[in-house]
Amino acid sequence: MEAAGSTGRRDDVVSAFQADVVAACVGPVTAAAFEMWGVPSIYPDRSRLAAMVKQLELELPSRAAGTTVEVAGHLLLLHGDDVLLDGAEVKLSPAPYAVLQALLVNPGNVVSRRDLLAALPSGTAGTEHAVEMAVARLRAALGTRCVQTVVKRGYRLAVAG
Repeated sequence: MEAAGSTGRRDDVVSAFQADVVAACVGPVTAAAFEMWGVPSIYPDRSRLAAMVKQLELELPSRAAGTTVEVAGHLLLLHGDDVLLDGAEVKLSPAPYAVLQALLVNPGNVVSRRDLLAALPSGTAGTEHAVEMAVARLRAALGTRCVQTVVKRGYRLAVAG
């Protein structure tokens, strides 16, 4: 907190800890320093480093604020800029990532090519061919069965049910 204060960023650090950053402490003594600043913290029953790591392993999955959906028999997680398919990281360039985000707004519902074109990042070619290329790259990354073509309507994610 002293380092953040010396650069004028203490409020930003405290805000981050109060939002989506986890303050993990070895025990109640170190946690008290965070609590002094109004920062919530977690710590294990036994004040040991290994116990703190175990606490994080239990805590972090429940805090995941991403979008999780079952797509074509796979578990797809979109969290910030990270895309995980069955727990494995998938690297996407901006256009396929934008298409995935648009398809995840209402999983299983059809999104028109025009709407997908509007979702593409600026600088991308302004034709429906750009959408087709982005969908092709998304299918290559996630698997061909994950994104379905709905003839003359658009695309949708192959969600269960």
